[in-house]
Amino acid sequence: MTLFPTTRSLFDTFFDGYRVPTLFQESSSAYTMPTDIRVKDGNYVLEVEVPGFQKEDLNIQLENHMLTITAEKKEEKGEDFLHQEKYFSKVSRSFRLGNAITSADLHAKLEDGVLTITFPKDKAMPQQAIQID
Repeated sequence: MTLFPTTRSLFDTFFDGYRVPTLFQESSSAYTMPTDIRVKDGNYVLEVEVPGFQKEDLNIQLENHMLTITAEKKEEKGEDFLHQEKYFSKVSRSFRLGNAITSADLHAKLEDGVLTITFPKDKAMPQQAIQID
């Protein structure tokens, strides 16, 4: 045991929980779906891992510029299990999108446990002139 913590342990947790503000502001929850965000062919592409979920288990909503992805696995009723390790839960993740993005701009595809959502990166925002008094 040392009287002073080592330099490494002093700074190990210094930036925990700190996030640099970005275009996508995440909501916080105990578990979030792992997501990669990239730019491809002038579009943002979100690749969200949702293993074990089917298309029917997923819900995508755009409200007040917040894109919310919800995945819900419901318990199988009417079955007698001797042993069960499957989990049943509801998980969601939200991202703040630009003001010009509408639901018509979003394209979603589910393949091999990865939900891919694509939308334009540089959709022009309506410009308004501001008068100077």
